[in-house]
Amino acid sequence: MVTLASLIGKYTQCRNQLVEAIANDADNATLKAIDAQLVRSLKAIENIELYDAVDIQRQIKFFLRQPGDLIGEELDHANLKSVEKLIDRYTGRFSTGGKTPLSIGSTSSRLQISWQGQDFWTKNLIERPELRTALLNTELQYKFTSVANARFYGAETSDFVGKHVMEFIGEHRFLNRAKAHFEHCFAGYEQRYSYHLDVPETGERLMYCHMVPYYDSDDCVRGAYVTIDDITDQINHSS
Repeated sequence: MVTLASLIGKYTQCRNQLVEAIANDADNATLKAIDAQLVRSLKAIENIELYDAVDIQRQIKFFLRQPGDLIGEELDHANLKSVEKLIDRYTGRFSTGGKTPLSIGSTSSRLQISWQGQDFWTKNLIERPELRTALLNTELQYKFTSVANARFYGAETSDFVGKHVMEFIGEHRFLNRAKAHFEHCFAGYEQRYSYHLDVPETGERLMYCHMVPYYDSDDCVRGAYVTIDDITDQINHSS
C-alpha cells in the first residue's frame, strides 16, 4: 500500500542522490535523470488523496517547505500551485463536529475528521477557504498566502512570495499595530487581537487576527501562521 510517508521517503532519498551527484561532479545525463525522478516523486506526493487530518496537514506542509530547515528557501511557484491544488481538493470534503457530514466524491459514504489537537492553520485552510491566511518567516516575508487574502488586496497569491508584510498592509498599520504582535509571536507567544479597518466597498469592518509561532524541529521559532477573520457580522448579530 502506498502511503504518504513512503512517498516522502522516496523523495528524500532521491533528493539526497541529487545532492551527492552534484558533489561528485556527475555528468549532465545523470543529473537530468535524477532530477526527473525528483519531479515524479513530487507529483506522486501531490496526487495521493488522503483522509486523515494528520496526513493532510503533513502533505500541505511538505509543499510549504517544512520542516524548518527548508522554510528559509524561496517557495517556488510550482510548490505554491501544489498547495493551492491540495486546498481545493480537501475544501468541503470533511465535516466539523456538530455539522452535517459532507459526501466524498460520487459515493454516498460520509467521513468525519476530528481536528482537535491538530494544526489550526491547516484546518482553517481546508474548512474555511474564505478566511485570510498566511505564513511568514521571521524576516516578515510571505512564504504563502491564501487566495482569499490575495483577493482582498487585488493581487495573486504568487505576488506575495518573498515580499515584506509592510508592502501590503502599509507602513502605518505595520508600525502602529502589527509589528509589536509579530515580535511577541516570534518570542513564542500566541497573539489574538481585533482592530477596525476601513474597507472601500463595505465601510468600517471589525477584523480578528490570530498569530501562532511556527517552530522548527529544534524548537526554534522560524515564522508565524496568521489568520484574519472579518467578525463584523457576528458581532452585529449577537448585539
